[in-house]
Amino acid sequence: MDLTRVLTKGVDDKYAEDYFSTKQLQDWFVKNTDKEGNVTEDIVLFDKAEVKVVDKDRIQMVMSDSTLDRSFERMDQSGWVLKNYKKNPVMLFGHQIAIPAIGIMEKVSVEEEKLVGFPKFDPKEIDEYAWMIGEKVKIGTLRAGSVGFRVLKLEVIENEKDPTRYVIREMELYEFSIVNVPALPSALTNWRKGEDKVEEKTEEIDALRKEVEENTVKELEREKELVDAIELLTNKVKELEGVFEKQQIDIESKTKELEDLKTEVKSSKSDTVNHLFDTKDNKPVSVPEEQQISALKPAQQISEPDGSVSK
Repeated sequence: MDLTRVLTKGVDDKYAEDYFSTKQLQDWFVKNTDKEGNVTEDIVLFDKAEVKVVDKDRIQMVMSDSTLDRSFERMDQSGWVLKNYKKNPVMLFGHQIAIPAIGIMEKVSVEEEKLVGFPKFDPKEIDEYAWMIGEKVKIGTLRAGSVGFRVLKLEVIENEKDPTRYVIREMELYEFSIVNVPALPSALTNWRKGEDKVEEKTEEIDALRKEVEENTVKELEREKELVDAIELLTNKVKELEGVFEKQQIDIESKTKELEDLKTEVKSSKSDTVNHLFDTKDNKPVSVPEEQQISALKPAQQISEPDGSVSK
């Protein structure tokens, strides 16, 4: 049987600790609540909370929400009375009111139908025990919290089809505690989930970094290929320039040889050969074969009338 820890006032106006079953707690509320839902006797309940990591140095705690808890109760988050708590925002361990607080809760407020706050643990030089609790929360050893509050107004639910036995409509926050076991087994810190998110982000960053590195390598490889191609083209141009230069030298050499040959032929005063060249560009010209043969025949002797011979 699940029992709910409660504090109720006795005849001496002092709170006494007790444990009620769900049925006993429901009966108590029915007995001590008027028709408008106002609770006529003082009772302090303790309900679950969860720790949610914002970052490694800043932890946000969801101190309360409207989910159904172990006692089959729901809490209307719009009904929180925080005025007195904000004047003394103590954070305890295990609801131990008799020993000094281990820190305070900062920026306590209702956001998105949840009561949230930021725990601030006492430093090691002030309270080593409080500091140790804070370190355990940071590393995830302690993963649960619990609110202590006085019920001011509630609505009893008498519907067998609805597991909710009552909805607390108005409640005054007394204190917030770090606890080993919360009112709900599922009321655990989201630290591990926070770590998973960090790991997911880390994996995303690593993937992006790997992609950038791979792209950088590819760019470097492409750049090297371009440099090699440019170098190859440069060498090819130089090679072609060398070929063209050699051809130019050969042309100039052939031209000179031709000029020398012409000069030599002219110096021999050989009309037979000289007329074979075009005087404009020193190119050989075509001469009819009969003309070439006649030019090479010896001069015929012609007899003059007086008997002399002329050439």
